Amino acid sequence: MFPSLPAFADPAHSGETLFVPHHLSLRDHDWALICARAGVGFQSPTDDAATVIRRLSGARHVIAESLHAAIIADAFRVPWTAVSVTAGFNTFKWADWAESLQMPAPVARPFFAPLRRALTLWRAAGLARPTPSPYPDHRKRRRHPSARYMLAAWAVADLRRAARGPFTLSDTKHLHAAQIRFRAMLDTVQRDYGGA
Repeated sequence: MFPSLPAFADPAHSGETLFVPHHLSLRDHDWALICARAGVGFQSPTDDAATVIRRLSGARHVIAESLHAAIIADAFRVPWTAVSVTAGFNTFKWADWAESLQMPAPVARPFFAPLRRALTLWRAAGLARPTPSPYPDHRKRRRHPSARYMLAAWAVADLRRAARGPFTLSDTKHLHAAQIRFRAMLDTVQRDYGGA
């Protein structure tokens, strides 16, 4: 529905490829620095909504861990690709949205695949044991400085791969049909609950 709003009707096209992480991934990495090294624009999902929408609508491509970034990009007909940075990537929500537009559920490209494979093998061999934190109310995970550099290097490589595509767009006729259904629902809500 955003493209039909006057504030977003004529987006300025930057031609950049943007990465939008899920808000839960923000605290784990310096995404602005990683994106700069990968040659990809960074957009925090926690910025002002109008700013986020304008940047997404003017992008050439969107690399999205944030489902909302993919939804907005698709509405503005900006090709996107899904990536999974954390294990918390919600495939059900992505599949539900994709089904509403009659497209196959996107398969998210996993970031840090070598690390994930190594951890799986280490756990299976009984070599990786979680160490309890001495701080009962900790929120930020502690990492050895060399681990941060290694993760950043993998993230740069993963972003560069994602920026090469392939990218996805829903079929325009299915998008328009979904928009018509949504407008009809809004009209019903306004009629039933809008007051006299």
